[in-house]
Amino acid sequence: MALIQMHMQQQVCPKLHEQSSLRPTEDIAKLHAKVIGTVSGKLLLGTTEKIPPSELVDTTGAGDAFIGAVLYALCANMAPERMLPYASQVAAIGCRALGARAGLPQLTDPRLK
Repeated sequence: MALIQMHMQQQVCPKLHEQSSLRPTEDIAKLHAKVIGTVSGKLLLGTTEKIPPSELVDTTGAGDAFIGAVLYALCANMAPERMLPYASQVAAIGCRALGARAGLPQLTDPRLK
């Protein structure tokens, strides 16, 4: 996962680039929408693990596993660039077993990179 740089933003999200006030020398984007207001923050772009259909068993609890892993990562002071891939891996690993808890990985699970 990497912070979106100016050239990536132009390629990946041209409409977002046109509407944002992100400049090459800044690392915080500011987006403004009528009625809602302005939101500021860093935009992270990444990929998630793709589960082959033959390994997908049950998606029950995948969202809960993702949020739980994000909360764990926050408590462990994990960097945001590492936190989101970690949470995606936890959720994906959990989808390889039946039920919401049976497939959840332990901290020592070698599948968690």
